Amino acid sequence: MAVTPTTEADAPAPATPPLTPPWDRRRVSLAAIVVAAVVGLGLSSGHVGLRPHTLIDGLGAIGSIFRRAWPPRWDDFAFDLRQGWLSFMMAVTATAIAAVLSFPLALLAARNTAPNRVVGTLARAAIILLRAIPGLVLALIFVSALQIGPLPGTLGLGLHSVGMVAKLLADAIEESDPGPADAFRSAGAGRLQTALGAVVPQVVPGLASVLLYRLEINMRDSAVVGLVGGGGIGFLLQSTLQTDRWPTSFGLILIIIGYVLVIEQIGSQTRKRLLAPPAPAVGGQPTRAEPGLGTDGQTATTPPWTAGRVTARFGAVALLAFVGYCCTRVELTPAALARGLPKLTRVTGQLLTPDLSHLGTLVNELVMTVEIGAVGTALGLLLAVPVSLLAARNVAPAAWVTHVARYVLVVVRAVPELAIAVVFVAAVGLGPFAGVLALAVVAFGFGAKLLADDLELEDPGPREAATATGANRFQQVWATTVPAQLPALVGACLYDFDIALRTSTVLGVVGAGGVGYGLDSSIRTLHYHVAGAYLLGIFVLVYGVELVAARIRHLLI
Repeated sequence: MAVTPTTEADAPAPATPPLTPPWDRRRVSLAAIVVAAVVGLGLSSGHVGLRPHTLIDGLGAIGSIFRRAWPPRWDDFAFDLRQGWLSFMMAVTATAIAAVLSFPLALLAARNTAPNRVVGTLARAAIILLRAIPGLVLALIFVSALQIGPLPGTLGLGLHSVGMVAKLLADAIEESDPGPADAFRSAGAGRLQTALGAVVPQVVPGLASVLLYRLEINMRDSAVVGLVGGGGIGFLLQSTLQTDRWPTSFGLILIIIGYVLVIEQIGSQTRKRLLAPPAPAVGGQPTRAEPGLGTDGQTATTPPWTAGRVTARFGAVALLAFVGYCCTRVELTPAALARGLPKLTRVTGQLLTPDLSHLGTLVNELVMTVEIGAVGTALGLLLAVPVSLLAARNVAPAAWVTHVARYVLVVVRAVPELAIAVVFVAAVGLGPFAGVLALAVVAFGFGAKLLADDLELEDPGPREAATATGANRFQQVWATTVPAQLPALVGACLYDFDIALRTSTVLGVVGAGGVGYGLDSSIRTLHYHVAGAYLLGIFVLVYGVELVAARIRHLLI
């Protein structure tokens, strides 16, 4: 029987790959999250009173307030500048407190340096608690326990800063190179010696950048804590906002923006120096000391005192002296702390024994807080996406457009969110709608900056390929940039929502809805057991959101 040879044409065709990815568990989970987010935003928009006509009417009322606030006015410009300088010293002291307290807390929280799992879990919970409670709320607690002035505001900012700095530091410790630590342990070093000698030196350079960024945030927030008696320029701003002196309020806000712009420029230049590569050797001599032989043939035990090293040491000493000066100016002294410690201990004890008799009301206010944060974040990101395209150097049509957009974003982020909320409350009335508009501005400032930074890190290859095919600028962005930036957009959404959620917990202080009004009232009326229930609810809420955000990031990665 003859066998017919198989030709290439008769061979079975290879299976055609599917045009769409399969619906596995990961894709189903992501689709369910998207649907739930869309439905939740739709329901929340109705609950907070967001409708097109209310939004249009609100924007018109805001324009009327801006017209009334122009031109800005200062009652005593020199005095106002001194109060701004006091706010700056509060920010410096709060950042120093965060730097001192974050190191031991981060070492206890990081998995590779924690003594055991129980200690690590407790340290992580403490970090989340300090991040969950806004600096304004902590300042309220310290004002009630101490007295009106810069000290309670500084302490509130400092403890809240510990939550952010310690979290980033603990994450950096966990991601550090394990090689030096293994070498220390093999030499017989203990746990503490290994952490200080092998792990800490790896994370110190990154910590400097984090502290500079935190200083910018604390300068803006120092004006916020002043609204509740925390001292500084915010105390003046409170009185002008309460009496509807809009030109004077605008003048004070301009001073705050000016200080933030100066800090932003100093921080930007400092970060460039910290991240700059070592200078090349000159004349065959290394510019930085390297281990090896000294000029006398002996092993060098210390680096030489070059001009750079002398300058760095002098700068460090000057910085420590300035921090000490700031501590005295904001009244952070052992005597002041000793005077307030007994009452602060009693207040803390009452906060730790929460009164849950009004649990239903608390839950309703927490739900409203989530709705305000979610809708505000969505509105802010709708504005942030197009502006981020103008703020990114590799996408913007011209360099001057990028500079203008970047400065606009810095100014937006410099304005205290509570001051923004006061303006919206005056424009559209009390209630959650004012809170949504205020959070939209906050989310816009932070979201546009994050997206612009991610855009500038984009791989230029796909855009160059699109350009080679004759695509115009819009086609390039739509075909290459938008798909590549979807993960970054999700990340910005999660980060913005985290900020909006913590911010929305205090907007009720000025009548912008959410849990803030009840929390503020309970602290001001000395009902600390009730305030403890509010703080417990905020902690559970923020911790739950962090767990959901971590799950979403895991699905995306």
